[in-house]
Amino acid sequence: MSLARPIAGSADTVGSVHIAQKDGFNPLLEKNATGLRLSGVHRRSQQVVLGAKLQWTLNIVYTAILVHRLLRLVWAWRRTMQLLADVKDVNLPPAIREIVNRLEQEGSLGKVLIQSSPEAASPFITVIRQPMLVIPESLLQKSSEADLSLVLAHEFAHLRRRDFLLNLVYEIASIPVAFHPITTLIKQKIEDSRELACDEIAAEQTGSRSKYASSLLRIAQSISGESMQRQASHVLGLFETDNLEVRIMSLMARKKQIGEKVGRIVLGAVGAVFAVVCLGMSGFALQVNAASSEAYAGTWRAEYQGKNFLVINLEDDKGNLAGTIRTMNVQIDLEGSGEVYSVSGELSEPMKLTNVHSDGKAMFFEYLEEGDTDPVHWRMELMTPGKASLDWVELPKGLKLKPIGLAKDAGNSGSMENEGGTRSTIASATQKAEYILGDLKIEGDVHDRNAVRDRVLKQLAGQEFDDVKDLVEAVAQRGVRSDFQSRGYPKVVVQDPTSKPLDESGGKQQILVVVPVSEGTQYRLKNLTITSVPPDKSLSILTATLREQFHLRPNDLFSVVEVRAGMERATQLYADHGYPEAQLQPETDIDEVAHQINLIIRVTEGAHK
Repeated sequence: MSLARPIAGSADTVGSVHIAQKDGFNPLLEKNATGLRLSGVHRRSQQVVLGAKLQWTLNIVYTAILVHRLLRLVWAWRRTMQLLADVKDVNLPPAIREIVNRLEQEGSLGKVLIQSSPEAASPFITVIRQPMLVIPESLLQKSSEADLSLVLAHEFAHLRRRDFLLNLVYEIASIPVAFHPITTLIKQKIEDSRELACDEIAAEQTGSRSKYASSLLRIAQSISGESMQRQASHVLGLFETDNLEVRIMSLMARKKQIGEKVGRIVLGAVGAVFAVVCLGMSGFALQVNAASSEAYAGTWRAEYQGKNFLVINLEDDKGNLAGTIRTMNVQIDLEGSGEVYSVSGELSEPMKLTNVHSDGKAMFFEYLEEGDTDPVHWRMELMTPGKASLDWVELPKGLKLKPIGLAKDAGNSGSMENEGGTRSTIASATQKAEYILGDLKIEGDVHDRNAVRDRVLKQLAGQEFDDVKDLVEAVAQRGVRSDFQSRGYPKVVVQDPTSKPLDESGGKQQILVVVPVSEGTQYRLKNLTITSVPPDKSLSILTATLREQFHLRPNDLFSVVEVRAGMERATQLYADHGYPEAQLQPETDIDEVAHQINLIIRVTEGAHK
């Protein structure tokens, strides 16, 4: 499934979850959304991007394995139907018939049909139409009543345990993981354990483990190996597995049997250990992603003798790629080896990429150089994470161009081109970088874009961050989002921001942060009501005093920031009056027509201390 449909990357995402109220939204109650997780357990996931060729190869191989396993199951079922088509009624001796009746009653099995078959190699059961025991004609003719009673006891044990149905379930369940070598081992162990369990039941019913083992050996000696190979079908036979030696040794060994209660305790303990191991291993998940637009996003560079002669910048906008390309004067041996042999000049101004699309295997784009009338067509294919190849599409016949190797800029370290296109790393592994906000760009249809930008730049001016991610988060949440929420936009949505390196200033790396914003509707405060919980209880502090803690008046722009500050002041006021456990719960009633919000503060004072 991960090959057919990309899995989200391993980076943690932080968003905002709004608690639903009767009007569907409460902008005052928010929690960080970090996904479902267990306390103290942190996922260490590594994203692996598969190339298109490898992805299709794995899909084809996996599909072939599934088809093979399904055909084998269908063939076994068909073989079973052929065996059942040739069965005949059999007249059992009175003593054997009495044993059959007793086994049916003990197992609450109902009527079990006893048949004979000239094709069957060994006794087997099936429950396709009704419970049926098929005994080979040769075994009926040669075996004694004692040996036949053994056959009946063993096969009826299968019926009591519903092994036929369970075996069919195991076969179907194992098909999706048939490629894994452990699957075959597990199925073999299930088959071995099933036969050993039925031997234990049959030996207990016959009264003697040694006699049962002797009869089992005699019956096995009378059946040829060639006949056993011909029987392969979807049935449960007496000698379905090739572990006869283990079965005989298990019957003859004197083992101390544990009770059912102890067995369940042991099983529970093993299950608990298994669950703990699975939970621990889940912390080291390996996510396999198909090559998606997200994998292409970033800055890609082609280098020749220390110079970046080609720089491609790709941005992912909800699955749609867009970007620019910069190039140098490049000399390529198109009539010979197809390799680059000279680069000169400086990187050009960014040229916009057009017709950017993917065919599931690679990404295609084109661009138009200044002075040209025909665009240049390129094909870009991911080889490994952070590595790609670039091919010139529609190259004139007779000319050669070796695929150009591209390397993706790593994470947030970033890099810049100096004069001549040489590469200058912003942050090296040996030097810890400090990041500051260099500039802010707000995207989207918003009001007061420049004013918001200036306020956030002033708010975060001079603040230093050890990690670009922390800087971007502070700009998006503490800066942009809080600014809109303080000006009557409680439903503002700040989408995933991006960052780009700028120049260094005073030894600090400046970062440009781009924040897409959907501001939503602007609201004003209609009324502020403060009430007690329960409603019939009087508040210890006057309502007017509590209302003064909120610096909002009717018709003011609704400010989430100010409401939170007011709740903190009111909570502190209660603490000063001896109510340290006082809780204030905000509730909003939004009038979408008038664009107004009724704010209700419900106060639970708690005990006076």
